[in-house]
Amino acid sequence: MSELTREALEALIADDEHGLLVPEVKSEPVTNADILANRFEDINAFIDEYDRKPDPENREDIGEFQLGHRLNAILENPEYRSSLDHLDRHGLFEEIDTATPGSIDELLAGKDPLLDDLLESDSDTSGLFEHTHVPPPSKEAPDKVARGKLCKDFELFEQGFLDCHADLRSGRRQLSTFRNPKYIKKGAFYVQRGMLVYVAEVGELTQKSPGLDGRLRCIFENGTESDLLLQSLARSLYDDGKIVTEPQDVTHENFLTADHMATGYVYVARTHSKDPKLSQFENLHKIGYTTNNAEDRVASVETDPTFLSAPASLAATFKMPAEYAKHMETVLHQFFSAVRLDVWFDGGPTAREWFDVPLTAIEEAVDLIQTSQLHNYHYDPTTRTIKLAT
Repeated sequence: MSELTREALEALIADDEHGLLVPEVKSEPVTNADILANRFEDINAFIDEYDRKPDPENREDIGEFQLGHRLNAILENPEYRSSLDHLDRHGLFEEIDTATPGSIDELLAGKDPLLDDLLESDSDTSGLFEHTHVPPPSKEAPDKVARGKLCKDFELFEQGFLDCHADLRSGRRQLSTFRNPKYIKKGAFYVQRGMLVYVAEVGELTQKSPGLDGRLRCIFENGTESDLLLQSLARSLYDDGKIVTEPQDVTHENFLTADHMATGYVYVARTHSKDPKLSQFENLHKIGYTTNNAEDRVASVETDPTFLSAPASLAATFKMPAEYAKHMETVLHQFFSAVRLDVWFDGGPTAREWFDVPLTAIEEAVDLIQTSQLHNYHYDPTTRTIKLAT
């Protein structure tokens, strides 16, 4: 076999137009430290732009809300601060009081992050899976305890979190109040303690007190995961959580046409009528639709038969694409048809948009429509609640 000379080798490389001889360089795997550094850089970028720290109480801006909670978690964790100290260009860590407690009593009386870390499980250093307001434990021991751990296939979910943040910023997705464990489903996003959570899998559900329960695979945007019980996730969302609605173009795809850029409103109005015939109705509300300002719609309605010829005020409004708003009004009318108020006043038209239903039930039905789940439920006039269909 002839020996390959240096000149021949250089000529071979020069003729390698398809790069077959160029070795593939594998990228370094993303570590927890990388994720933490990227999250802290997001906080730095916010301060660069707004010249202030993100506010964890700003629930109007989910991005700032999350950054604020993320910053608090970092400030409370000495290990996080140590690993990020070289990135602290705004001096955020200089404000931390690192004085050593003078006694055990001082330590227990104060909020010491290091003590918190020692009290947390080994894999849950951020307190992410801590639950408050949890009922006393059942006498029956659980089959296992959920623990947080590194999500080894996080790259499969990371783009979904990025897309969800973009949808929230653009208004394509909205945040909705969490009211019931029935809202938890596979493929949905939630906000738990300022952090996005994705339910990747729902295990077999069984009937337990207070309802259906089973193991979930929950992926968190910080690169961890946990096999929480459905009811455990629900309790944490009740305390400080939100539902992330489906993207509007997915939820509304059956109702979109070329002119759907117009804005519409589904509004809920409350009457101030003194008519004694109406006093028997405890939760009388009008569910209507308009493409104009909802406040204008209920102004000067004292002589309008569709408003019971009496003053009215807004109880709630829901803004959305016009054609979808019209559809939602129709669906709500059908859903609450059992408690529709059918009365005549002075020979005028039937008041077909008035219903004896609590405002909370109307809001819950809107949530179910936005999460494409209303068909699984019905309204019970006796208990005045929405129940799972049987």
